[in-house]
Parts: sequence; C-alpha cells; structure tokens
Amino acid sequence: MHLWKAEDDSLSITHLRLGDFILELFCYKEFKSAPNTIHATATDLPVIGTKHLGLRVDSIEDARTDLVAKGIVENDIAINQGRTGPRYFFIEDPDGILVEIMEDKRDFWGNESTEQ
Repeated sequence: MHLWKAEDDSLSITHLRLGDFILELFCYKEFKSAPNTIHATATDLPVIGTKHLGLRVDSIEDARTDLVAKGIVENDIAINQGRTGPRYFFIEDPDGILVEIMEDKRDFWGNESTEQ
C-alpha cells in the first residue's frame, strides 16, 4: 500500500497493489453524496456511474501517438503530471466514461523502474 496526502489535507490517494494491478482510491475531505439509486441494483445498473478506469502504458507519448493515428484523440491532447507522480491523459469511451491512459514508473514497491 502507498498513501499520498495533499498538503491542505483536502485529498488522500491510496494505491493498493496485487501483482501487476493497482487500485487507486481517492478520499476527498469534502465530497458529494451518491444518489439514492445506488441502494438498489435494479435502479443503479442502468445509471452510468463509473468515474474512470485507468490503463497503464509503457510510454505515454507512444500511446498518444497511436491514439492520434487511430483518430481517437486530437493531436494536441495534453499529457498531465499527476499529484502522485504518473503522467496521464484522459479519453472517453462510447458511453462517456473516462479512460485514463497513464505512464506510471514509481518505485514505491521496490521492484519497478524509476525512469521518468
């Protein structure tokens, strides 16, 4: 587990790892409550609610170049630096759910490359 906290304590981000998979959990000090539809499967299943899914790539520049060539993103899409270190950009799936494309070479588990 790896924990990052904002200096003003407004946000904490926890990373949990299982093999090559990382689950990133956000905890905001100030948040909006989920709608009541989440309490029943029958009403929640049709609601688009996944905030985003992240896909890790070896090279963020190569991923952007490939997605531009396929017409999925515009050439000027910005690559951002995340609060906890990874470089990323977002695309949308056909339902409008965000997909984070990220290059993450942090070494907080002691066995990953630290090249940036």
